[in-house]
Amino acid sequence: MPARVTADAVVSKPGDGHTIEQGHLDIIDGRISEDLQVEPEVLLDAVGTVAVPSLANGHDHGRPVSSLAFGAVDGPLESWLTAIRTMPQLDPEASAVVFFGQLLASGFTATMHFDRPGEPQALVDSLSVVGRTASTMGIAAAIAVPMVNRNNLLYTDDAVATEALRGCGYSGDPSRFLPDSIASVGEQLAAVDAIADQVDGSRVNVQYGPHGPQWASDDLLEAVADASLQTGRRVHMHLLETARQRQWADREYPEGVVRHLDELGLLSERLSLAHGVWLRPDELALLGDRGVSIVINSSSNLRLRSGIAPMASMVAAGVDVAAGLDGLGFDDDVDGFRELRLAHLLQAGTGLDDAVSMGDCFHASMNQSHRVVRGTDGPWGFPSGAPADIVFLDRERLRADLAVDVDDAELIKARATKSYVKHVVADGQVVVRDGHVLTADVEAAAAEIRQQLLGSTSHLSATADDVAALQAATRRYYAD
Repeated sequence: MPARVTADAVVSKPGDGHTIEQGHLDIIDGRISEDLQVEPEVLLDAVGTVAVPSLANGHDHGRPVSSLAFGAVDGPLESWLTAIRTMPQLDPEASAVVFFGQLLASGFTATMHFDRPGEPQALVDSLSVVGRTASTMGIAAAIAVPMVNRNNLLYTDDAVATEALRGCGYSGDPSRFLPDSIASVGEQLAAVDAIADQVDGSRVNVQYGPHGPQWASDDLLEAVADASLQTGRRVHMHLLETARQRQWADREYPEGVVRHLDELGLLSERLSLAHGVWLRPDELALLGDRGVSIVINSSSNLRLRSGIAPMASMVAAGVDVAAGLDGLGFDDDVDGFRELRLAHLLQAGTGLDDAVSMGDCFHASMNQSHRVVRGTDGPWGFPSGAPADIVFLDRERLRADLAVDVDDAELIKARATKSYVKHVVADGQVVVRDGHVLTADVEAAAAEIRQQLLGSTSHLSATADDVAALQAATRRYYAD
């Protein structure tokens, strides 16, 4: 049955358009429609709101709690990764409910879920639960299955890394941080297929997730490229997040790491890359030619001392730019609107005209991030056939202090945050009403995760000094 949602106003292209007063949007089969043949039912009459396209989170790792909650404080990525490995094993269903619930309540209706590496069967078991939970909660999710087979401690062979860390003053046994075994390329590909068999659907898709060239061998990357070509399945991976990764890549691949990935067959419109902070202009040109997307993560790159992604250069090179939270929002808050505003301030430049506009930043999340997750465009502009994924912001609060009339589009650019999100429609269904997620008991799941985390307090406290010593040795290794 056709449905209609109404709002006091609609801004279909935030940052790049104006307000339509007394707006409404019509929906058929979860899609925006401009040609209804029958009178629609009212799905949501959102008085006092302004409707905008939903956000998509183009890169994240699905953690239900901040890394600070288990002692992983901010710092350079390479030493931070040592601490992030201490995250306790938490129930995958409760974790997914909390993660997806936070996103929905903040105005996201799609997300990348790039889990941490693990044994193939364990990944099949946990990620299948994650996929089913996403379907139940009504969020579109891409599940990038993590694939790793080298350099687990440092950007070098594990045996060399073990001795190097000892030489840098670590008195413990670094090998205890290594996985018990390394799955074969075939086993890792089979795990992706097994997860896809269980959860692939209209709102959930499984992607290959080689963690990055420093962690995935050429054999693994080439196998992923071949499998992606054969199946059409998308690929999501990290690339050149930090200066240390740039240095490693230049030593390992003197001809250029991006050109090397192209020779392996990885570069295509099916590939999305997280970060790309240290990409060079020639590399951006090649990525643009191949139709590769890049997901920038502004707050994460600041918090982990990685730098600022060259978004203006990416756009100029014809690269589709998306945006993600990467589990490290600016103030540990899952707030996509604030993240996009920060991205704009970092990228606008100092000229009389913006090098990157606020519209570019909103488009990155409201269209390109949806494409990274789903493989198709998002609701940007609300064209007919677009997914009916809509966020309703509290217009009355946005305008509460105005002494003169200001266009809603300008208000959204200047001050929208997740605190203004009242209702969310995903795939034509109301999933958040008055700030409350309707499709799962997020509060109960958060309480469960909290209890599980507290159960690890003694272990985390007992190992904190050892982890700090290993982090110090890691920093000394990369400082040499």
